[in-house]
Amino acid sequence: MKQRAPLLSFNVFKDPFGSEPKLTLQQLWPQKRALVELICAQNSRSNGPLIIDSPIERSAKHAWSSFPAMKPTTIPSSAIFLVGFFLLSSVLLPLPFAVLAPGGGTDVLKTMITIPSQQTFPANGKLLLTTVYATSPASRIFGGDILRSWIDGESIVLPRDVIYPRAKSTKQIDAENTAQMLDSQEAAKVSALSYLGFSISRSHVKNSAGKIVLKYTLPFPISIDLKKTGGPSGGLVFALGIVTKLSTEDFLKGRTVAGTGTIDAKGHVGPIGGIGDKLIAARRAGASVFLAPIENCRDIKYVPAGLKVYSVATLQEAVSVLKNAGNSRSNCTSQQIR
Repeated sequence: MKQRAPLLSFNVFKDPFGSEPKLTLQQLWPQKRALVELICAQNSRSNGPLIIDSPIERSAKHAWSSFPAMKPTTIPSSAIFLVGFFLLSSVLLPLPFAVLAPGGGTDVLKTMITIPSQQTFPANGKLLLTTVYATSPASRIFGGDILRSWIDGESIVLPRDVIYPRAKSTKQIDAENTAQMLDSQEAAKVSALSYLGFSISRSHVKNSAGKIVLKYTLPFPISIDLKKTGGPSGGLVFALGIVTKLSTEDFLKGRTVAGTGTIDAKGHVGPIGGIGDKLIAARRAGASVFLAPIENCRDIKYVPAGLKVYSVATLQEAVSVLKNAGNSRSNCTSQQIR
């Protein structure tokens, strides 16, 4: 029998049944590779050169040729149309979403808080009110806006109904935000002056809605000038600003301090929304210390480098942290009164 030169090896081979280029066994389909290994195993039992005319090789060749060829899959035109329609709609039609993004930081001690009839003391540092930018209820958000927000990495895209009640108009929402801001300022004044030991008179009166509410009369006027900002989240910082201005003690000690949180007349600090964006805004504005409501600790997933977060439950705890930062515990652990 005429012997042929070997055409097949375990590592690199030429397809003995066609004109495929040289490939490794690992690059073949598993079924074809199994057939080739079967051929190699059969021929390895003999000491002679590789023969491809034996019955097993002819059977392998027949089985090889029976495998169906891989054909490209055609996407139905209806599927392409639907995908294109939805993509075009997201670009041309507004979507029911709202975007939240880190805002800025404003020093409330500079010009925002004024107490004209009392002696105030200069601060050795900054006390920042941090904000979050939110698209208004009437904003038209398109697919491109959402895509840019996702790429930005610092913005949050939420369904509009999560932020703004569907049953309320833009005018109603703006009015509520303004009222919440004014209420937070009033509570900040009362809690700060109470902490400092000033006498505040209280009386029960009927408001415009016919409800009996508690009215506070301050011993002297305090003005907080803040425009184009709504909501109650500035209460803690307003109270700290008043305490700082009326105290001879240096609380800031050259630091830039930021914070957030609602406050009531008794000095209790409550949670707010958008805590993550406010941490970013604070660090961008140069803050090294951030005072956060203790109830927001579970919402803090990321703290920018160079920023220490102290959780507080009351105005008294917040002042204590500023006085004794070296002995206070950061990383959102509850503070003890010192």
